[in-house]
Amino acid sequence: MTNILTAIGSIALLLVGCALFAYSFGSGEPNAIIFFAGIVAMTGSFWLPITVIGNSHETW
Repeated sequence: MTNILTAIGSIALLLVGCALFAYSFGSGEPNAIIFFAGIVAMTGSFWLPITVIGNSHETW
């Protein structure tokens, strides 16, 4: 169950990161804070499953 929730959360975080990244260029002028937040969210979407699933001791 943890693996499924982690996968869903990771995909959601990746989509939020992509949306923030796209919004930073779609607004009137580029916004560095939103751009950086998008990069951090996308990085977190890869970090989350590696950390959670990597630390679980159950096998697939």
